[in-house]
Amino acid sequence: MWDKEQMKARANTTKDKSPCEERWKNLSDDASKKMWAIYDETGVFICLCRHGFVLMVADMVRSGELSKYPLAMSAELMESLVETLALGMISPNFSCLVGTFHGHAHNRLCQLVFLATYALGLGLEDLEGCERLFSKLNANAGSVRYTSVFHRLQALTTYFEHFDTHKTYANLSKFLVDNYWQALGVLRTKPALHSAMSAASIDNVDVVPTSLEEEFKFLKSLVVEAEEDSLQMEYYQRLVNLFF
Repeated sequence: MWDKEQMKARANTTKDKSPCEERWKNLSDDASKKMWAIYDETGVFICLCRHGFVLMVADMVRSGELSKYPLAMSAELMESLVETLALGMISPNFSCLVGTFHGHAHNRLCQLVFLATYALGLGLEDLEGCERLFSKLNANAGSVRYTSVFHRLQALTTYFEHFDTHKTYANLSKFLVDNYWQALGVLRTKPALHSAMSAASIDNVDVVPTSLEEEFKFLKSLVVEAEEDSLQMEYYQRLVNLFF
């Protein structure tokens, strides 16, 4: 069941446009024109769980990575997993994030809100499982480029089933154990962290999220030019237009 009032309230708090929205472009116009002139399906949009299993796959039809694909997948998953995933997605703590690898190419304002590195409770997850799967999936591009619609879907479906069974599931124990040892390695750096904090005169780790909030507010204040500076520039430009 949807919590509509809660969703509306949260929607009203995100009116500001993302600083990366205007700059982001997945496909150049020239590449898109050439691709769409030949192919209807321009790629696949996938959804994985945090362990790497393929939950859903959708064809991207004559488009790049548009928001309609994750929205459609979210709606489908919420209907299929209504007692688990749906409850989490409408909770006040739900948020969308940018993967650790891609996030560093985004605007700093965007990073301070959406970068996985700063998300409390995310642990060792880097949110780049899809990229790792795409790197393996690219090897299938040549074999399905000129196949029929049916055989293309058949090949991709078979590949994903094989990947889940013989790659992800077969390595699941190793994946969990590796994460456990990595977490222990992170915990062993705690004394070094305390030493660095003491050297920087930091008494409590709570200062970290506070500093991120302060940085966000400062950078946000720089986005809008001061009125005095705007008036000075306008005055100067009018003098230039008057005398030259």
